[in-house]
Amino acid sequence: AGAALSAAVVPGSLRGLRSEQCQRCQLHIDAAVATRRAGACWQPAALILATAACARRAGLRNGGHGPGILRRAGGGPRQSLLALRAVTDAEDPRGFVAPPPREGDYIDMFCRGTNGLFEQLVLPQIRERVQPQRAGTAPGDALGKLTAAPEVPGISRPLWLVMLGSIPTALGWYGYYKFSVEEELFQEELRREGRATGCGGYGTLFPFVFALLLGFALSLGGFEDAGSLLIGAGSLWILLGQINLYRRVNEIVASQPAVNGGEPVLWEWWALLPPPIDVIVGVRQVHFLARAQAEARGETWETDVVAEEWFPFISAPRFSLLEFACRPSMWFGFTKDIPDLELPGAAQKR
Repeated sequence: AGAALSAAVVPGSLRGLRSEQCQRCQLHIDAAVATRRAGACWQPAALILATAACARRAGLRNGGHGPGILRRAGGGPRQSLLALRAVTDAEDPRGFVAPPPREGDYIDMFCRGTNGLFEQLVLPQIRERVQPQRAGTAPGDALGKLTAAPEVPGISRPLWLVMLGSIPTALGWYGYYKFSVEEELFQEELRREGRATGCGGYGTLFPFVFALLLGFALSLGGFEDAGSLLIGAGSLWILLGQINLYRRVNEIVASQPAVNGGEPVLWEWWALLPPPIDVIVGVRQVHFLARAQAEARGETWETDVVAEEWFPFISAPRFSLLEFACRPSMWFGFTKDIPDLELPGAAQKR
């Protein structure tokens, strides 16, 4: 009854709560929402989907029973709902309840809705395995970090560790890295700002994966045009997601003066350039995100020999393409003593 009344008071607040063991409570919720909608405008579909995903992901259950959370929150139905929204990840990130998207914030609605939609397409056993955990849950050794679920704040994964997981698996593990960092940034944004500007691990990775799988299946089945269209759409989706990731990493680094003096470190548009430039910006993102996450978790940053000694350009402050071409000292560890190159005519101009 408390859940039903809360759903009627606050539009869409508990509309997404579903549990096989709480069907009777769900009937009350459905009735309350239907009653309210009889005299009000429909909420945008994206808002409903985003709020439903938020509530479902919050883990509002007590051994699988929705009402247990209401009892734990205490107070009347309205107070219970407010208490639920005030839950933080101090004990467990799965207990966090994000506020619903603001009216008219279609970016937040789209990001949360996309994440929630594709999360429903993943097996429950996998979803349970990769649910965000509190910081420090994963073991501190390399294997523990490689196999750990996402954490809040995110796990610091230096470049050498990402290479250790990606190269032997032919970039297979890098897909899990991509999922983990996107999901961690998604969860952190919701906690920090109450809105999301990225589609999270599910909404970023799985549209790409499903588009590729279906595209290849159509191509093998004789529908080459449709298959090529899906593969192209999936590739465009993951590319746009990568550009958006670089933007958010710049914002995170800029908010932490200890990482790079509070200055941005990436040129987002380099993701559109052919190799090796797109690879350069990609490995720099891995390095600086790892440093920022270590800072956020209060961990001491240990030297990353790959990024800071073998390939100095990875850990260098942001540079232009021309600067990179003219500074051999940035290229490799064994070229650090080579003086800068001068372009033809540069000396005459001086």
